[in-house]
Amino acid sequence: MKRKHKSKIITSQATKKMSEILLDFAWNYAIQDQTDPMQRQHFMNVACSAWNFSLLSEDDCQRAIASFIDNMRDCRDQNDEANMKALENDLHALIAWKKEHYPTIRKMVVSAELYDDGDKVGCRTASADYDAMVTAKLAK
Repeated sequence: MKRKHKSKIITSQATKKMSEILLDFAWNYAIQDQTDPMQRQHFMNVACSAWNFSLLSEDDCQRAIASFIDNMRDCRDQNDEANMKALENDLHALIAWKKEHYPTIRKMVVSAELYDDGDKVGCRTASADYDAMVTAKLAK
């Protein structure tokens, strides 16, 4: 019985476009609470980074998060450790959510641009098969 249920989940995820999946993933993070398009895009970018980190091994994921936090601190000239800790917690929560809700999707997000067509917010996404990229890199 559980096996059939899993198949239905995989099938329904497979029929969704990556842009729909990514918007769903990021929407609950913080995008829905933002009215400023720049802030929405910022939160989408953070969500995309978390998505990509989730594809890595546990050790590589932890290094990627640490590097991301360091880069955010440097770029924004932020010394507010509370904000940096909140960002780190958000990344961990997003990664856990992705692994729970989309465990079989192994696509790396190359870009994701939000747009507002007046009726709703949409997302233009470019992605690549992560496992194929890793295999190709190892073959070189």
